[in-house]
Amino acid sequence: MGWSEIEPSAIAAHNALFPELTDKNYGDIAKIDWSSVPDFDLFTYSSPCTDFSIAGNMDGGEKGSGTRSSLLWECERAIREKKPKYCILENVSALVSKAFLPLFLKWVETVNSYGYESFWQTLNAKDYGVPHNRDRVFLVSIRKDNPDEIIQYNFPNKIELTKKVEDYYEKEVDKKYYVRQDAVDKWCAENEDRIIECIAERNHLPENSVQYIEENETIDKDMAEKKTRKKKEKEPVSIPLIVDEPPVVEQEEAVETEEDIPEIYNVADYEEEDAWKADTSTGKKKKKEKPIIEYLTEKDKKLRKGTRCIKRIPTPTCSDGSAPTLMATGYANADYKNFYSVGHFPKLGIFEVWKKTKD
Repeated sequence: MGWSEIEPSAIAAHNALFPELTDKNYGDIAKIDWSSVPDFDLFTYSSPCTDFSIAGNMDGGEKGSGTRSSLLWECERAIREKKPKYCILENVSALVSKAFLPLFLKWVETVNSYGYESFWQTLNAKDYGVPHNRDRVFLVSIRKDNPDEIIQYNFPNKIELTKKVEDYYEKEVDKKYYVRQDAVDKWCAENEDRIIECIAERNHLPENSVQYIEENETIDKDMAEKKTRKKKEKEPVSIPLIVDEPPVVEQEEAVETEEDIPEIYNVADYEEEDAWKADTSTGKKKKKEKPIIEYLTEKDKKLRKGTRCIKRIPTPTCSDGSAPTLMATGYANADYKNFYSVGHFPKLGIFEVWKKTKD
């Protein structure tokens, strides 16, 4: 029946995908006269997530606050005046976090006051056939045609993920679509405090316990030393002629030392059975943060046997909510064969680079 959008780029994209709906854009939702909109059965709605997301300023979306996320309350007019049979809200999972849960429950109560029964749950795209870790909260509201009507609704069961990101790759992509490493490095350098704040928030840690470590120079130096060592190994050895005894050539074997591997943490620390550790500041015990090893699948654990995590890279998030690729996979490509793999742990807000070791 129609849609509401004011962003020019979004409008252009929508018109390209749905040209038959080009003249159905009602524009600014705050200015829509719902009495002029034909009746409809399904209302899919939300508001900009900017003020709920931890990547934004978290200004919230209270009614009348003037924030972008407060546009949610403009949807109240549509529900009140049109009373569609079904209403579906989708937004970032932070909307049901401790900070904004009271606001969310207030919204649910408001919707139900117009004769609806509501059900909500946080769903992740990766649990529904999409190789993408995207956590979102969904609120499904179903109109009760009489006060005594009992409505039940169950969210869909999870399905097995059979696709991988590479299944969607195009074979040839223009380089202009790639994220430049220098641009990422510049962004990280200019947003160090924000990265720390974001990671601390995601993992429920005090900011002073999170340290941003830039180790590109260390890794580059390590790579240079490796190449120099390999080059020396391949150079011909001059053997002096000794008549009295056979020539003996001692060639020092290249051994990887602790200095070669800047260790961020010891994996063994995460394999302890004791899940508690003493808090030196209070003398009391507190529970450890969930160990990274638990985020690995059994297959990943086997693959990473005989490897060591040498670098942990914070995953930055832009102010507009997008997450720039850190190009961490660049550490595992053909140019860096001594690197084993890269692990991405969204819940911890980090990438990890693993390297083969002899121990």
